Amino acid sequence: MDFFTSQEASRRRTRRLLMIFALACVLIMLAVVMVVAALFAAADGTLGWLLEDPPAWIRTNASLVIVTALITLAIIGLSSAYRSARLSTGGGDIARALGGTEIAHDTTDPLRLRLRNVVEEMAIASGVPVPETFVLENEGGINAFAAGFAPGDAAVAVTRGCLEQLNREELQGVVAHEFSHILNGDMRLNIRLMGVLFGILVIGMLGRMLLHGGRFGAVRVRTGRSGSSGGGGAALILVGGLALVVIGSIGVLFGRLIRAGVSRQREFLADASAVQFTRSNQGIAGALKKIGGLTEGSHLTATDTEEVGHMLFARGNRAYRNLFATHPPLEQRLAALGVSATAAAGAGARQASAAMSDDTPVSGFAAGGVSAQVGQFDAGHVAYAGALRERLPTGLADAAHSRESAPLLLLALLMHRSAAIRARQLAMLAGQLGEARCRRVESLAELVAQQGRAMRLPLLEMAFVSFKERPDGELRFYQGLARRLADASGEVELFEYCLLKLMELYLEQARAPSRAQAARVGAQAGRRAVADLLLIIAQKGGNDAQTSEQAYRAGVAAFREALGRAPDLPDYMPVSDWQPRLDAALLAAAGLPEAIRRATVTALACVITHNNHVSVAELELLRVVCAALECPLPPQLPRAGSEQVT
Repeated sequence: MDFFTSQEASRRRTRRLLMIFALACVLIMLAVVMVVAALFAAADGTLGWLLEDPPAWIRTNASLVIVTALITLAIIGLSSAYRSARLSTGGGDIARALGGTEIAHDTTDPLRLRLRNVVEEMAIASGVPVPETFVLENEGGINAFAAGFAPGDAAVAVTRGCLEQLNREELQGVVAHEFSHILNGDMRLNIRLMGVLFGILVIGMLGRMLLHGGRFGAVRVRTGRSGSSGGGGAALILVGGLALVVIGSIGVLFGRLIRAGVSRQREFLADASAVQFTRSNQGIAGALKKIGGLTEGSHLTATDTEEVGHMLFARGNRAYRNLFATHPPLEQRLAALGVSATAAAGAGARQASAAMSDDTPVSGFAAGGVSAQVGQFDAGHVAYAGALRERLPTGLADAAHSRESAPLLLLALLMHRSAAIRARQLAMLAGQLGEARCRRVESLAELVAQQGRAMRLPLLEMAFVSFKERPDGELRFYQGLARRLADASGEVELFEYCLLKLMELYLEQARAPSRAQAARVGAQAGRRAVADLLLIIAQKGGNDAQTSEQAYRAGVAAFREALGRAPDLPDYMPVSDWQPRLDAALLAAAGLPEAIRRATVTALACVITHNNHVSVAELELLRVVCAALECPLPPQLPRAGSEQVT
């Protein structure tokens, strides 16, 4: 299943979840109304009438029935909204609430360094920012989860058992499984499921509270501290509480069925994706086998898995093995993985070890196949990402992992190649940051320049996890500084604009995780957004008006062919105010339906590569635009045997 199909499937599952939730609410509401009606009838002596002629009794007591129904629905709805709001602060907060400890930026522990390296390689290979990484220190079993609403606020957590029991290949398989959930939109669905199910479970919680209160009242009657007339009231409370507990148990049953139905098939898909991402089934299969052989297995002891079981890599407890299990049995997952696949990561590592300039040619690139690569990567990309990370100078790696230096590194990414413009940028930074930090930016910019443009996006992805931890006021300050750096040349380059836009997108995801998903747009606004994207990319990439127009027409033709119909897109016309137009186009295009976004990515690739010469610089531009469209594109591997172009 490709990225766009998975995204659409996730949207369908969300809609189905809301429908099931609505049905559960109606059934619980009807059950509560029946209980309240029976208790009220028993209290005023009309129980016989209710049993003999329910419609007549209900008509007479319509206000009671309506108020009870509304209060029940309000309790369920408000409880779900409250829980969802508590979960809306992002993946990192969820990981901390479940007992996770974030890996320190300056850690020297080899197991934690190995985990951080694996997570960074997966992020660079997939084209998303590096997620926050946590360890559940009190859990000896083998388990993991990914949490968050969008890549910009994602977190990956593994148990201590994962670090201590798994080798690097097995750990890589587990992390790849979790990255499948990040890329396919499963994280967002998991959190929404937690919020929805809390509303269903709250009725049972209220029932237990009533039972506790009823027992306390009954004790008061027996000890003579209340009048004898209170015994009947306490008994009614006990009966009502017991009835709500029963209704709540039905809600729990309903909730577990929902979780099982939503979760199990996704686990098979995530296992298959992990094999694709690592090009070997030995890693994830080894992890599953070790779960089966350990006394602790995958079970969590310090964390209540009732609410989060569907998020985990494997079952979090020993209960619910069949109908209500959130995960398929280990035997079925191992059988689905099949025989050993041939590991072929060496080619990617060899290709990445060569130095690359902005004009280095790439291999096997075809514009028509780009959309199939979105959200998909393999062991070659992982090895390529690992080699990029390995040849990264220590100064850049330390800055990317430092909470203090990460903002300065992001500024360094925007330093201009022209010495005169760079001097103006440094003078502006000196007035804003002071001489010491300005010199630090300058030294980092020199290191960045030595790496070539292909390293800019990986550095942004690596540094973002440290950058976003700064206070919001500082983040806005650095955002403003970054814009001023880009403006220093008098005209913002398209690649610089896209880096700024990507930084802003990730920060918005981190600031407001629950609102990170782009809003859907209408057909007319969507066509205008696609046309503006193609127009601006063609215009900024062409040497003259004729070349730009040809590139635009090629993109329009590719868009229509990919979509299978001929939408009405305007003729080529140069754009003067391209920045605000591109702002609006990226925002609208990110909310387009999956089929149109797929066609848009294909058309953008056709525009960028219309001259049949594809360089690293052009493809990195395509990757940044795709990321802004929420379509993460993995890096293209350099052509085997290619030499550095000077």
